[in-house]
Parts: sequence; structure tokens; C-alpha cells
Amino acid sequence: MDNKRKLDYLTKIITSKNITKAATELFVSQPYLSKFIKNIEEELEIKIFQKINGQINLTFAGERYLNYLTEIDKLEQKMQSEFDLIRNNKKGKIRLGINPALATAMLYKVIPQFKQTNPNIMIELFEKNQNISEEMLENNQLDVVIGMSPIFNEKLSYNIIYTENMYLFAHKSSKLYNGKIKDITKFSKSLALLNNEPIILTPLQYGIGKMVENFFKKNNLELNTSITTSTVPTAVNLAKSGMGCTFIPENLINNYLEEDATIYSFKKTDIKAEYIAIFRKNEQLPQITINLLNTILENLKK
Repeated sequence: MDNKRKLDYLTKIITSKNITKAATELFVSQPYLSKFIKNIEEELEIKIFQKINGQINLTFAGERYLNYLTEIDKLEQKMQSEFDLIRNNKKGKIRLGINPALATAMLYKVIPQFKQTNPNIMIELFEKNQNISEEMLENNQLDVVIGMSPIFNEKLSYNIIYTENMYLFAHKSSKLYNGKIKDITKFSKSLALLNNEPIILTPLQYGIGKMVENFFKKNNLELNTSITTSTVPTAVNLAKSGMGCTFIPENLINNYLEEDATIYSFKKTDIKAEYIAIFRKNEQLPQITINLLNTILENLKK
């Protein structure tokens, strides 16, 4: 017998103060109800009812038993309500992997917007370099990773969610700096000028670093990596200290327009930033995760 029915039967017996009357109101036989009580008492190995002045009353053990049944019923109702929300994508948790630079650039806008329409969805953030996030995803420690193509782990799948321009940041210490140019300008010179130019990059195995490496290879240029760092802001600070040039994606470029530097744009056919949602192969993303990706896409387009 389920907990709810036990609670209903016991409550009716208590209010009726009589087994026969309670059985009638419950539409069961008196022997059936008596056996119900006997089974509980045998299971608990203690009496839960006593007869006082011809009326049925709970013993102290019976009162405690009824209290626990009531608490269990509340928990079951709460559980059912929560599962209803989860089933309808109104409650849940998303374990999101994202590199620190992307997190800094977009999540302060994305998460509040997402929470407005999904208040009961908890987002658990893991700000890691993309190769680490991909490994965590493969090991089922994350639900989805937001990163940049190409991916590091070929065992995973990805979808491109947004494409944007890449810019070259040439500080005044670089030979590519032009003090007469104050606005973003097209790199109209020969790409050969980039040959052996010191470049500060994120790690070459993934994201921007891999993208820049492919760009240099495609154009038969020699990539001279002066130093690698995990974030674009750190790369820019190193460029400002004279360590070389660096590449910046469009969503971050507005942060550096006032710097004493020349910022060059390229054709997307030459080099571009591709933001991707990375997930496990042969696995369908839950709707709440898709909703989050759509919110991220909306913000990237702004």
C-alpha cells in the first residue's frame, strides 16, 4: 500500500474514533481495515492504536508514525512538483564549460537574461581552458561546452553557433603600428609582413591559437610565437608591453579601441572566429540547454 493511502486510512480512523465507521466512510470492509492496522503494528513491532472509553486513539508511537507519514507525503508532493517542472524544462541544472575569456566577455549579459525566463534553471559554471573542458565533457562532468573551433577532442561533436571577425592588435612597439590610423583599418598590405612577426597567442591546440596557426599555414607564413597565454586580455597586456602583436575576436575588440595601437581587420575568408557548442556524439541536448545556447547566440549577434 502506498504512503498516501496509509495516511488517508489512518487520518479517517482518528477522526472517526471507530474502526467500523471509518471503514464505511472509506468504502472498505471492517475486517480489511483491522488487518491494515495489524499489518502496520507487526511491521513496526509496536502498537499504534489504543482503545480508551470505547474510542480508538493513537498511541505515542502512532502519533510519531502519523507524523512521519505526513512528512513523507509532503516530500513526495514536493518531489512530484519538482519532477513536473523538470519534465517540462522549467527546472534543472546545466553544467557549462567555457574558457575564462569568453566567460568574461559574455556571461554577465547572458546569464541574467536567461534567468529572467528560466528562474528555476541552475547554471553551474566551469571556467577552464577549452582542452580541459572538452575532456570533462567526454567524462560526463559537463553537459555542454562553449568554445571556439577547431575542437581539440575528435571524439566530441560540435555545432557552429556564430561567426565573427578577428582583428590584429599591433601596439606602438610593433613595426606594424601606424600612428596616423586611429580607427580599425583593413590589413591591405601583403600578408608576408606577418612573416616572423612576434605573435602572442592562446595555446595552439585549440581556439584562437589553433585558428591563427591554421591562418599562417594556409598563407605559407612562418608563425613566430613569442609567448602563449590562456586569455586574450593577458595577451593584449603582453602586446602592450612590447612582446608582439596578438589577435582579438570581435566581441572583445571594443575594450581596446582607445589603446595606443593599430587594429587591423581581415576578410572572414582569411581568418574568422567560430563560436561553437560542443557536446557528446550521438546525444541529444535537452531543451533547457538549447534555450541557453539561443540566449548566448542572441547576445553574440548584438
